[in-house]
Amino acid sequence: MRPQYILIPAALFSLVAVSAFSGETDRYRLEKSANGYIRMDTQTGAMSICEERSGQLVCKMAADERAAFQDE
Repeated sequence: MRPQYILIPAALFSLVAVSAFSGETDRYRLEKSANGYIRMDTQTGAMSICEERSGQLVCKMAADERAAFQDE
């Protein structure tokens, strides 16, 4: 089998994987607040309240988002 028949599909696969990953990295936006952070999902508009605990960011759904989720 010729090398270009292997290299071309491998290169195309890596381009697709990189573009899918970069779309996910831009999905969330973090903003500093008085009590921690607010995380917004740029695709759905859902918001979460986040705080640092033991060096990790822990997020919970905002009260309005939780009520809307439970009503569905």
